[in-house]
Amino acid sequence: KILIFTSLLNYLSSEKVYIFDVFKRKGLTEDWNKDNSQCDGVSSWYFDENDQASPRFQVCFTRNCFLESPSYPITSINTVYADAKFTGRYCNALPKPNPDCGENITVNAIMLDTFPNTKTHNTPTEKEINFPVMDDLKVPIPQKNGRPPSFFDAKETITYDNKLNKTFIRLLFDSKMGCGGVSDLEVYYYKCPSTTSSLAVFGDINAPTYSENVKEYQGKCVDNAFQVVDEPLTMKCLWNGTIASTTGQCICLQGYEKEGNECKIPGKVRNLMQKSLDNGKVELSWDPPFAKGNNIITYLLTYGGSTKKTTLTTHILDPDVEEQTFSVEIAAQVSVGGQLLTGESSTFKEKIHVKGGAALDMAIGVGVGVVLLVIIIGIVAFYIYRKKNLKAINDDDGGKVEMKETSTYGKVLENPFENDENSGPEINPNSLTIVQMLSNGKSLDISKGALLKNGEMKTVVIKTLKETATESDRIDFLQEASLVGKMNHTNIIKYEGIILKSQPHTIALEYMLNGTLNLYLKKHDMKLTNLQLLGMARGVASGMKYLNELGFIHRDIAARNVVLADNGECKISNFGMCRELDGKGCFMAKDGKIAIIWAAPESAHQKIFTTASDVWSYGILLWEIMSYGERPYWNMESPADVLEAIDQGYRLPPLKNCPRVAYDMMLECWEIEHTKRPTINEILNRIDKWIDNPEELLDEATPDGYSSLYSNHSNKNGADYAEISDYADLKSVNDWLRQENRRVFFYNLMYTRRV
Repeated sequence: KILIFTSLLNYLSSEKVYIFDVFKRKGLTEDWNKDNSQCDGVSSWYFDENDQASPRFQVCFTRNCFLESPSYPITSINTVYADAKFTGRYCNALPKPNPDCGENITVNAIMLDTFPNTKTHNTPTEKEINFPVMDDLKVPIPQKNGRPPSFFDAKETITYDNKLNKTFIRLLFDSKMGCGGVSDLEVYYYKCPSTTSSLAVFGDINAPTYSENVKEYQGKCVDNAFQVVDEPLTMKCLWNGTIASTTGQCICLQGYEKEGNECKIPGKVRNLMQKSLDNGKVELSWDPPFAKGNNIITYLLTYGGSTKKTTLTTHILDPDVEEQTFSVEIAAQVSVGGQLLTGESSTFKEKIHVKGGAALDMAIGVGVGVVLLVIIIGIVAFYIYRKKNLKAINDDDGGKVEMKETSTYGKVLENPFENDENSGPEINPNSLTIVQMLSNGKSLDISKGALLKNGEMKTVVIKTLKETATESDRIDFLQEASLVGKMNHTNIIKYEGIILKSQPHTIALEYMLNGTLNLYLKKHDMKLTNLQLLGMARGVASGMKYLNELGFIHRDIAARNVVLADNGECKISNFGMCRELDGKGCFMAKDGKIAIIWAAPESAHQKIFTTASDVWSYGILLWEIMSYGERPYWNMESPADVLEAIDQGYRLPPLKNCPRVAYDMMLECWEIEHTKRPTINEILNRIDKWIDNPEELLDEATPDGYSSLYSNHSNKNGADYAEISDYADLKSVNDWLRQENRRVFFYNLMYTRRV
């Protein structure tokens, strides 16, 4: 659906447009001015038709005798070109020497604003310009070996830049006492041809002047498409009519899809498949059209005399009592401005056969078995849940784990939009178009898109809640929509609008070209100064301070949840876990997920969240920044291993080039006792001080530099921390570190143990 193209059209063929062409007109004709009253010499210009294949104008030994072409229109033409072929006689080849003999021809261009009233004239009027375009013909040098030739042929390209925007041109030829003539002439100009590429149309444009070399021209989007405002639609046209490059973005309007260079309503669905299931059911599946043109697409399934609608790409046919055979058709449908647009239907090649319903006794037996199996699985799951307390899940979302349900205190928003009419501006779904999928998660799709708002097109990030999202995911999504719409701060991502009155639910946010902080840091590994890194950290801290002042905590502070603006300003994003604090400055979670790797111990164990728990997470984020996006705790097998190591006093080590003062502040953020952690205001003040006094950043933190802090501490067996082999009591953490040959990591981690 999107077109983002730069230099895709690499020097396309130019178009040469003839104003006058000898060959198409079958040679020169007598409509040229041969008024010889001014001529002084032996012979004046005359039209020689002896050679019918190539008639020509000739002259010999004459002064002040001009051959004048007709007037040719050149309106809007920037540069006029004329290819002229000349013939002549070498002076040294004459039978008798002639001191007045000349071999050169000059050409002048007379420019006119209007077509001349008189038939022809040699002398330009006051409203005309006599412009020399060729001083002297470049006469070929005769051969030195053998008999020298008597005659020569020469071809010249005459160029005139029409900077004064004249409307007509005439050419004047002066032989300068030579014997010769003009045999061929082509007068033309160049234009860049009309081009359509990736939904952008650039009309045919007269090429720029020869002296300009290149010029940009504006294009427009095809019908049913609109321009995204990242950059204008432009085409670079060269002087010779070739297209050097095109730039810009266009996408199809909501409800249309890209097909070739057009935007059409959705086409046919693809890859229709059927699969037999148990109990006689049949699952139908298909792929969407190549480009849906819409993030809200409905599929119409017609069979058995009825039509069913679904937004999924699968559908199950349930059997009735009797066997049935269906012919199934599927069509894609979208809504555009309240009008439904339905694409062409696709039909399964083979008819779908559905078996009859299962016998009652078999159904009862299967049902009882399923119930017993569910009970057994539930008992086992409950036992494991009680024992582990935390159940690890896939950490695609930052090592998050499910939290056990518990009693609550503090304010929990079960539905952020109940009794809340000011949650944010509802936007028209037709004004929002998905351009490019960025990530496909379990509950959310995140895309780059375009939003038509207040008559302007904006590039936005689109967060779409999936139908398969859990109730907890839905509450988080609605919570984010409710909160971000009320926030206004430089370091908080800007909210553009929501869609809640129709499905799917959607949040539109400002688009950040530099992406997330963790990926940006990896891309610029070791290319930033400590001042730049701390500037990023300061931006996050500033956004956190704003949240705290509003009475909120983020609960998921991490580099992956920070985005960078074009100017490098950090903005906190992803507010799905953000909650309002109660009167005691606390929030206790009921259920949901928590990112253990970034979470404070009291949050992981007791589900208690405060501004101090956000400060712990900020310490992890600061470590991410100073390590250029390293994953905290690297590849420890599970969040449970991380939590176990934290409980035993281990902390992340300083990495290369990390200032000591910054690492000291990280350790303070990671104090077990939350009252000992610095406040976000204290963090901001320290960073401001370091930025104002960069000499404080010169002292680098190293693991060895912290060993003396812990030399008097020992583990449960009384062994000194320097002896790695004595840590048998660490059980799974120690065993895992050793069996994976991570001794160096363990050594570094050990030297930053907090007791």
